[in-house]
Amino acid sequence: MNNTSINEAWVIRYFSDDATPEERMAVEKWIKESAENQQLAEQLYFIKYAGDTVHFIRSIDTRTDLEKVWKKIRKRGQRLMTVWMQRAAFIAWLCVIPTLIYLLVRDNDHGLTGMMMNVPEGSITSATLPDGSKVWLNAGSHLSYGNGYGISDRRMQLTGEAFFEVKTNPHLPFEVEADGFVVRARGTQFNVKAYPDEHTVTAILTEGEIEIISPAQGQKKTILQPGQKAVYNKQDIISKTETPQPTEKQTADHKKPERPLTVQPVDNTEVYTSWKDQRWLIEGATLGELTPDLQRRYAVKVAFDNDALKTYKFRGEIQNLTVEQVARVFQLTAPMNYRMSNDTLYFTIDLKRKKEFDQFIKQR
Repeated sequence: MNNTSINEAWVIRYFSDDATPEERMAVEKWIKESAENQQLAEQLYFIKYAGDTVHFIRSIDTRTDLEKVWKKIRKRGQRLMTVWMQRAAFIAWLCVIPTLIYLLVRDNDHGLTGMMMNVPEGSITSATLPDGSKVWLNAGSHLSYGNGYGISDRRMQLTGEAFFEVKTNPHLPFEVEADGFVVRARGTQFNVKAYPDEHTVTAILTEGEIEIISPAQGQKKTILQPGQKAVYNKQDIISKTETPQPTEKQTADHKKPERPLTVQPVDNTEVYTSWKDQRWLIEGATLGELTPDLQRRYAVKVAFDNDALKTYKFRGEIQNLTVEQVARVFQLTAPMNYRMSNDTLYFTIDLKRKKEFDQFIKQR
């Protein structure tokens, strides 16, 4: 074996997880030998997946499908026109896929392009990554990874929230970078929440083990076990950079260590991961804390006429409810009213019910 040759059958079997240990070691050694070898491996990798997809497309008998549709149209008339249009659109989409694959695998001045996934507010999506790992993306999230994913690394960048089921690969750790906060795993399940408009980045481990590296730690790693939560407070770092440097005397008088990264036990991890199953578990969270999720989940704006409304706490499970139904649930358990206008949900305080509510709280 030299720097420019390799048994391509070994490479294909490597990407199909069918390679022997000896073949796997040989392919990985060959990939690391040069950038040229890595680029060739990337091309073979994406061509394999493109070939699998094209094979699937060609296995579909579009002519027979169209004949069946026309037969039904002739029988039932115009009522099936919508069905025909939907199926025709689906078939047209299948025809577009090979072009998209070509655009994905072709060479350009910068090598192969990576992949980006964007999820708008009001939506949740899931996908299987090229290495077999699975990801769920919450509303208002963005995930991207480079052209070497699954070959030379398994690194990705996240903005927003995602739940990962990582396929084990002892040779390539799975890494998620979010606002400088890095989660590293080999085969496990975890949730990362890192929205730019929130002050913290949070990782919840449900299975396996992960390493956490935060900007405040340097190269120091924090190990998380199942049922633990790591919280990185971005505000602590911001405050540190914006505050004038203390004098030596002030430093001696105030030796309280800064802890922008904390690890906490979690009684019920589903509170943090239920969103991927179209559920919303709430355990003692205030309306102010719930507002960002409410806005992203339903693609609405939320406004309050009184900040006291943000302090009321709620507990329960929300599933298959519209935004107005959710607001109704909140209204029944706290002294507030609501109204929906265009894309904004307004909460207003009910002063009469507030007096009764406050009296009830005092008596308990």
